Amino acid sequence: MERRRAVLSGAFTRAHVVALGYSAEEIRILLRRRRWVVLRRGVYVTAEDFEAAKSDSVQFHALQCAAVLLALSAPHVVAGASAARLHRFKFLNEPADEVVVLTSKPLVHGLRRDGYLLRQAPLPSEHVRVRHDLPVTSPARTLLDLAAELPFADAVVLADSALHKRVVRQAELEDVLGTSEGRPGIEKARRSLRFADERAESPLESVSRVALHEGGVPTPQTQVVLDLPSGRRVRTDFFWPWVVGEADGEEKYKPTDGRSVIEVLRDEREREYELRDVGYEVVRWGWIDLWRARLVPRVLAAMERAAQRQLGRAG
Repeated sequence: MERRRAVLSGAFTRAHVVALGYSAEEIRILLRRRRWVVLRRGVYVTAEDFEAAKSDSVQFHALQCAAVLLALSAPHVVAGASAARLHRFKFLNEPADEVVVLTSKPLVHGLRRDGYLLRQAPLPSEHVRVRHDLPVTSPARTLLDLAAELPFADAVVLADSALHKRVVRQAELEDVLGTSEGRPGIEKARRSLRFADERAESPLESVSRVALHEGGVPTPQTQVVLDLPSGRRVRTDFFWPWVVGEADGEEKYKPTDGRSVIEVLRDEREREYELRDVGYEVVRWGWIDLWRARLVPRVLAAMERAAQRQLGRAG
């Protein structure tokens, strides 16, 4: 049995292990002793692989996806939110745990079964990639599918993260949009995907850009580097003439270069003092400012102050 177990990796079916020579009694013993774990009816994984997958949410979801694909008889592809998970895109709102699979075979659209959602849509071979040894919709196709149905901000967060990670290029998004004319939600998807910005470094920055756009604030430049008189080079999240916008998510203050949190905060404070000394208005915000609709009025007020200051200098 030890020799045969060595060939078992990831999810496997009862039919597979029977073909390897396992008897029904051996299978029952392995399950009873918890050497194997049942993923779905007739689909198993070794306890070692199960525990290893649990340490990584993406790996664990990939294991659940593999189990669903093995349980289905016709060819299917991991799609939708499940594909986005396997591509490690960032979500604004975490999706349901159910596995989403896609088939090009005609069937009832949106068929929900035991822990998975089965969808039907045309699926050209160029829209399929392999991730975690599974067939998965390509990054561009995944973003198209999700952007066609998700709220604007959710779709922008996903697209920004994919572009920032360089797992997809804007040209690829244009290609998949061009080959998907007439599909449901295409205009909605086009708006989201063309609004995406590869320079966005966090969901907070992405959602802030959406809020500013929908609030009528002039479009900012993103990740602009300013050279200050002291020789300091400052990279800003958002920039308008004489206004610097900083989206302060928690990840911004997590040290990544050996500095302590206190040192990071001190450097940020000194950076802000110098920007203000030079004449910039600095606006900082976090998630609570978005939730309470304070971002747009604060930025507009800063822009007005900056304009008045520049008029005063000109006079």
